[in-house]
Amino acid sequence: MICETTAHAFIIIDGNGALGARVEQNNDIKTIFKYSVDLPKKHHKGGQSALRFSRLRTQARHTYLVKVTELIEQHFICKQSNKINVDNIIVAGCGELKNQLVNQFLNDNHILRNQIVAIFDVAYSFNSGLQQAIQMSATIISQLSINIQRDYITKFMTHLVNDTQLACFGSYETMAALKAGCVESILIYDQLNLLQYTLSISFSDSNSNSDSNSNSNSNSQSNSNSEIFTFYCESEHQLKSKISNHFKNKKIRKIIILQCLNIAEWIVDNCSQFGANVRLISLNSAESNQFVKAFCGFGAILRYPFDFSQLVELEENDENDYDDNYQI
Repeated sequence: MICETTAHAFIIIDGNGALGARVEQNNDIKTIFKYSVDLPKKHHKGGQSALRFSRLRTQARHTYLVKVTELIEQHFICKQSNKINVDNIIVAGCGELKNQLVNQFLNDNHILRNQIVAIFDVAYSFNSGLQQAIQMSATIISQLSINIQRDYITKFMTHLVNDTQLACFGSYETMAALKAGCVESILIYDQLNLLQYTLSISFSDSNSNSDSNSNSNSNSQSNSNSEIFTFYCESEHQLKSKISNHFKNKKIRKIIILQCLNIAEWIVDNCSQFGANVRLISLNSAESNQFVKAFCGFGAILRYPFDFSQLVELEENDENDYDDNYQI
């Protein structure tokens, strides 16, 4: 999964079976795998069979742990990139199986071992154990999410300060870089209220079509007697204000709204097409507050520099309309 928020892998394991789940930042829980097992119990009787039963039990536990490890690697490591697809792993269960899984198997995998952040004792198996583990790890998850957000925002700010051309912000620049496929990570405020309006606008003056190409950051193309424009704003009221400022020297004959998209929802649904991952930013740290206030909660870290000069520019105050009206 390329498009992701902060996500945590939970592994619940005991003598009844194992369950793997993915818990998203918004508390969305998705069961990834469930594996039941019937392990031999401890043999308390003596005699010649005691050692044989003990050996069979040890072999069955080893086979079980190998199978669980394979399931974890299969579902939580991306084959294409050979990278883990969650931010961290939390292991829970009753008995010693959870410790054996971590110490004897997961620690042998260099991709997984550095992502294990906690091991918990829980009293239940499968889904009930998962719910208990989530409750027990609430404080850890909260702090981990803050740290992950802080790392991404710090990386974003560092690129801007050092002028590496590997970060961008603003609706037009960020969307253009995303669609060009050069965005590595896109940072979005989780309460972002930004809409993309695609408009068909026709003018009374036929010469306006040739003049409109000098306007900044609007993506336009001819469509018979009208032109297609893209605007980013919070509401239709702000859209009317932008149109009025943008075409103040032209007489508009007709405006048709062809499409209205919620940018945050569209990016989460479509970012995998462009090879980008999504990081939702919450107001839970000084860094996240600065990101939202200074950059309106919308920016991106790039894989390589993007030539923004190819964008057609809107009037200078057009982007500021969004900045001035943004509320947190």
